[in-house]
Amino acid sequence: GIYYVKVSPGLSDHKTNRSDVKASSDYKLNIYLLKGKISEQNYLIEKENNDSIENAQKIIQKQNVLGYYSPFLNRTYKSSTIKTILNSVKKQTNKNFFDKDLDVYHFSISEKGEYRLQLELSKVIDIDSTIILFDQKYIDNLKLSKEAIKKLRTKEKGCFLIIDSHPYDKGEGIANYKIFGNNKYYLIVTSLRRLNYQSIDKIFKTPYELKFKVSV
Repeated sequence: GIYYVKVSPGLSDHKTNRSDVKASSDYKLNIYLLKGKISEQNYLIEKENNDSIENAQKIIQKQNVLGYYSPFLNRTYKSSTIKTILNSVKKQTNKNFFDKDLDVYHFSISEKGEYRLQLELSKVIDIDSTIILFDQKYIDNLKLSKEAIKKLRTKEKGCFLIIDSHPYDKGEGIANYKIFGNNKYYLIVTSLRRLNYQSIDKIFKTPYELKFKVSV
């Protein structure tokens, strides 16, 4: 296919701690094609735009995900559900991810029963990563009043878990976490960055790797 690229100054280019951007300044545009390299290693590559529940990317077992932290500042509209989730994360961790890039994934378990979930997110230098896990029941219950939610049994309330136990330069993960079948689950991978700026070239050279496994 034929693709078009529009180049223009971004919002971050006009911050006071950055040098002025002039219309006459030269720039160099590099275009990277990653599909061949990734497919040879049996990876599923993260695909933008995947920062919403509606555009969540499907993941499957036995195929690790390669993703990238903040390849660009995503200015797309965040739904009320995403806002509620990020507010909950902020209250529990004191970390604000509202202006950060979100990578949203989903997987489903068709059969009923109890299962064990294992997640492993690799470390990336200068990155403090966080995984947010929730399910469709949790999303549906957001429409209920606080009083109605209190009346629900524990299993009916759905799943909401923040995986954020390590600092910068470390990965994240969880083992043998109990989940239930006949349900759809979502993962949000997001991060805080130690540096204010990193080149796109360096970002593409340092992807994160996400492994997940569901067992009985």
